[in-house]
Amino acid sequence: MTERPYLSFWIPIRAREGPFCRLRKLGTVKKAMRSTIPGARGTSPETMEYGILSIGDTAAMLAEQSWSWARESVGTTLAGMGFLNSQSVGHRVTYVDQQGRFADLYCDGEHVDCVEITILAFTDVEALTDLEYEDQVDNFYAAFLAATKEIVSRLGDPVFSDGATATDFPDDQDAVWLSLWILPKCRLFLQQKHEDRELPFRLCLVVAP
Repeated sequence: MTERPYLSFWIPIRAREGPFCRLRKLGTVKKAMRSTIPGARGTSPETMEYGILSIGDTAAMLAEQSWSWARESVGTTLAGMGFLNSQSVGHRVTYVDQQGRFADLYCDGEHVDCVEITILAFTDVEALTDLEYEDQVDNFYAAFLAATKEIVSRLGDPVFSDGATATDFPDDQDAVWLSLWILPKCRLFLQQKHEDRELPFRLCLVVAP
């Protein structure tokens, strides 16, 4: 089974006002992403910023595709983007490109639910103290804001950008925070995911019918 090389990163946001505070400004987020803290686990600030820029590039690439939502057609589209079939497990077909990025195609028979590409992740969750865990919640919210701004610079404003408790949150999606762009051939989502305390924090791009 292929091991996924998820990026691990730590964006040092130390705010204690709560994980879902909406008062943070993107300029503050960018400044924080350039900061360092003693003993922070993860990659360099330059790698963090590269991850956010990578989200913008990948979102633009996904938006350019002529998506047709038959399973075989989606596989052909992914192949044209440089993703090759790697493995199938249940309802998930995983593709990988030469950069080591994974694209997961979720389908039920020929019906395609979505394609999900994880751009950034923090996987060492079980090693976190409670305080570090709260910080990581803040960190990924900051990354979500910065990535949304990066995609806005490429695709314009989203039609929705909010958390899972919002009234208009798409009922077929599962995320903590989500931004949505409606495109001619697909819905494009930026999703910050964290399904449980023991599971990774992830920032993903998702395309769906």
